[in-house]
Amino acid sequence: MDEQKYNLEESLAELDQLFYLSAKETDKTACEALAEKARIIYEQYPESEEIALRYAITLLISSNKQTELKEIEATAEKLEKLQQKFLESHDIALQYAVISVNLSIKQTGLEERMATAEKLEKLQQKFQESHDIALEYARILAILSTKQTGLKERMATAEKLEKLQQKFQESHDIAEAFAAT
Repeated sequence: MDEQKYNLEESLAELDQLFYLSAKETDKTACEALAEKARIIYEQYPESEEIALRYAITLLISSNKQTELKEIEATAEKLEKLQQKFLESHDIALQYAVISVNLSIKQTGLEERMATAEKLEKLQQKFQESHDIALEYARILAILSTKQTGLKERMATAEKLEKLQQKFQESHDIAEAFAAT
């Protein structure tokens, strides 16, 4: 048992180092290699939320270096699977929320963006008290509204943003997203 705990602590330390390196890394290929190393460690301890969170953060950092839609979609899918495995983890959910916004920026079709926004809406409903997740949801709604052409669609999006703004009245960022629609 002590050896298992020691190995877990060693893996956490290694993941912390990978996280630090990936945050400093500017090369996409190097970031993806670091994310792959993080995945290998995660697969050794698939029930550890701490390890899953570090893997999720490494994936998010890696996605920030990706430029192609397909790459970001694949990384977002990995993060979505982590979020679904650790349903109660706010921190993993937040990583997924952030990558969802990044993904929606790259998406060109309205239907794609709507599907991404719907996933984030469900996540926000699960973590209703989380300002951070609400902010990411507000951002995705603001992005979505720029592509909506129908008045009913835009009004529905504006109403969702208004509800968020009313719930988080102190948030200037959510108010800004609401004002942009």
